[in-house]
Amino acid sequence: MGKILSALIRTIPSIIVRVLIPIFIMYTLPSMNLPREVLSYLNENLGLHGFLYGLATIGIVISLLSFISGILNPGSRGRLIVSLFRAALSIYFSLYLITLGNIEAMGKLTLSFPFIPQPSILVSFDYTFIVYLVLVAGFLSILKCISDWVGVKG
Repeated sequence: MGKILSALIRTIPSIIVRVLIPIFIMYTLPSMNLPREVLSYLNENLGLHGFLYGLATIGIVISLLSFISGILNPGSRGRLIVSLFRAALSIYFSLYLITLGNIEAMGKLTLSFPFIPQPSILVSFDYTFIVYLVLVAGFLSILKCISDWVGVKG
């Protein structure tokens, strides 16, 4: 019972940040008194609801894997595999978050300037460097999972 309670307590921050915040934003956005044009722009150009659903879904899986990892024995292969999957999904979650759900663009975002009639003005952002930093941090996270497992095993 102590392992389950400890795993649940360690999972609560993950649930709050990765699941509850996107759901909270999704359901409170319509009541934020934003103009209807702004909300429709966010939904049409960024796919805001799909993006937030995607974040919450990935967050649920990561939180579940964190809980399972807390229950398993520290030196077991099962815990290593669960930790590696959790690290890989955390990389995907981070990439999904910083690319606003468009991972294929790899840090290049082009938006039409809102509320201006034709001809529309396009604004482009290039933040591929940040995407590469997230990939490096994720790779280091995977190495940490392996080194922790070897340290407990050895």
